[in-house]
Amino acid sequence: MFPGTPHSTTHLSSRNDRLLGRRSRSVLQMSDIKSLKDLHPRNHLPDTDNVAGHVLCERCSRIRDKSAMLKVIRGHDHDTEVFFHSQNLRQLFESSVAGCHLCAIMCQNIDLGRVEGRADGGIIAKCWSMPLPSAPSKVSWISLRQLNQDGQAIIGTESDYSRMERLLAGHDYDTLTYPHDIGQALISEIDDQDILFSRPTTSSGRLLPTSTGSPEMIGVVRSWLHQCLHHHPQCCPLNSPAAGSDRGSMRLPTRLIDIGQAPGSLRPRLVLPSTSTALTKIDYLTLSHAWSVTVNESHLRLSTNNIQDLQVAIPLEELSQTFRDAMQVTQQLGYRYIWIDSLCIIQDSTEDWEKESTTMCHVYGNSILTIAALGMDGLDGCFRRRNPVLVTPCYLGELQKGIYAYPTVHDNRVRLMESLTEEGARLPSRGWFVQERLLSPRTLFMGAPELYWECSSETRCESVPMFNGPMAILGHSWLFQEKVRFHTLCRSSLNNVTIAPRGNDTKTDLLYHWAEILRAYSASHLTYKKDRLVAFSGIIEAIQKGTGWTPVAGTWKELWPLDLLWFFPESDESRRVPSGLQTPSWSWLTIEGPKSFPAIRVTSWLNYRLAHVIDSTTPQPITMSKHHHHIEEVEKETTITLKGYVRRAAWVDGRIKEKVPFHSGGSIHYSETTSSSPLLYWDNPPADGDDFLFLLVMSYQNRSLPHSSNAHYYGLILTLAHCRKNDGKTGDHYRRVGMFKERFGTPQNEGGTGFDEGAQEEVVTIC
Repeated sequence: MFPGTPHSTTHLSSRNDRLLGRRSRSVLQMSDIKSLKDLHPRNHLPDTDNVAGHVLCERCSRIRDKSAMLKVIRGHDHDTEVFFHSQNLRQLFESSVAGCHLCAIMCQNIDLGRVEGRADGGIIAKCWSMPLPSAPSKVSWISLRQLNQDGQAIIGTESDYSRMERLLAGHDYDTLTYPHDIGQALISEIDDQDILFSRPTTSSGRLLPTSTGSPEMIGVVRSWLHQCLHHHPQCCPLNSPAAGSDRGSMRLPTRLIDIGQAPGSLRPRLVLPSTSTALTKIDYLTLSHAWSVTVNESHLRLSTNNIQDLQVAIPLEELSQTFRDAMQVTQQLGYRYIWIDSLCIIQDSTEDWEKESTTMCHVYGNSILTIAALGMDGLDGCFRRRNPVLVTPCYLGELQKGIYAYPTVHDNRVRLMESLTEEGARLPSRGWFVQERLLSPRTLFMGAPELYWECSSETRCESVPMFNGPMAILGHSWLFQEKVRFHTLCRSSLNNVTIAPRGNDTKTDLLYHWAEILRAYSASHLTYKKDRLVAFSGIIEAIQKGTGWTPVAGTWKELWPLDLLWFFPESDESRRVPSGLQTPSWSWLTIEGPKSFPAIRVTSWLNYRLAHVIDSTTPQPITMSKHHHHIEEVEKETTITLKGYVRRAAWVDGRIKEKVPFHSGGSIHYSETTSSSPLLYWDNPPADGDDFLFLLVMSYQNRSLPHSSNAHYYGLILTLAHCRKNDGKTGDHYRRVGMFKERFGTPQNEGGTGFDEGAQEEVVTIC
């Protein structure tokens, strides 16, 4: 059956649709009644428990039925069909409010600020496709654009859509519209099993739940969890040797919350698993939440004074809505126990906090599922009301499989990042959340307009089919890959990794995975900067156990010297403050602020060289089982000795002035902000007259561009420092003050000039 046949997608009545058209012309003069902002699909929340999905307006039905491209989904390269869709934005928005599923999907990301001043422009729908040779599925798009003055002049006052399209035919589409699509939907053939609420079940569509806490949505989560537990062996807990292993042998948290067994009734109390043999083989969930949203002075916390009382009962009325919702979800999923930090760690005991904060590798790593309460817009609670047609793919008909329209890759990427960044969500910017998310075998993101699921095998959400399906086709399967990167590192069998060119994919991939984890964590915020190491200690412990690597000051000894290359990509220095940790200058932990690790991200190397790690001094071996304060005391004495090419320079009048020419043609001065090489990334602004040592750490040539300007050099900017040696004496060592990268036309060993031409090879110790 193809779209347009009698039993396909339901459509709004022609009478209602004509009323919408007439009303839009008059309502344009009645902005005091209903503004465009109020009509925007994202601002329209239904006041019922369910709304009908897979319903189309007459105009969307017309496009679906007339489009030859949608009948085959995938046409020739850049095939295009143009249809007139709406008289103006108001008619488009009103159609969405009246219940058109496709209108809602296409216009939900319209930026009213971007189209300000042209709300009356007619709206064109363009159906087009771009064949993707490697794609196992067929894809097309429907894009919306507004007619500009030239386009409006061509159609004049014409109201017949077919005639409008004939008038526009033969003209260059781009010359008749304003630049940039204002809305878009991706069209693809998809298995119904990959859509949560697929195809209409009645002539009136299919009812979709308006709350993420509805029984239907909890049922969806239950199915996601069942699928992962029974069919994803790679998603077993990090501390377990294999899926299906005896969970009774796993380390349990010191305390858990027992929410009771009575269905629909929460009777929480604090329990201590170590005091009862009946609690040695239990499954539990964990909660990750934003304290700024869920914990305040009026909310209950575990303390030395109430620890005995809470083992009898935890009063629900004294808990935040997020905590109560998380307990409800735990029970609805069929579990009895949950771990919540403020109720399971004694909040007025420094001794208990120090002990428990170093057990997160086990607490989150052994949990069945972590509920991540996003705290969208600062709202307390796990559940959210929404317009479900915005997060449900719209059924259009059927070829070999069902044909569905859903938010485009770009739109969905924005929405996902909104849910996990500062765009309304409080949780993602929290430093502790990074390790809570990565350590957990599975994470359920709640509090946003739709549910998101993440495990090591797949990522799911309501608005887009499985990300390892169509999303992977379009090259965007990276949207939620931090967990995959982390679990890949933890399960690496490379006990002695050596840095090598791209010939060894596994090793260079591990470097890239680690760099991306550090990038995400360094950008996060902590209430107490001194927690930067301990809030990351669970990640370090898990990787150390899995690989046998040696952690030193947030780096891996096995990844030196590349692990020393990091820089601040942003010019904003407001967050660039000392962390308060007693770590060496070469450690990314020493200074707060978002960082990048560019050298590690190289994917195709040729003529590859590294500075040699000659020696490192650490007073005693480091393991994460020691308390983090002790680790700091050990690591602050650690030095690294490298042998590599060096150049000397000074900072004079806001420029680098070399004491030895950087090129064979004479001395060249570089300013910090010039686009010329080298690019200088200072940890802190230099002072006039400061002397520096440029130490080359890595150089390579891009294998794919052997004859172009692609010789790359990365290194550290150092300055002289008097550091205490391990024998108690002081010596001339260097401390890090920044990083540089340089690029030349051809490498020196192929006849060109490079960093190492005229440079001296020296042994340098960095403290």
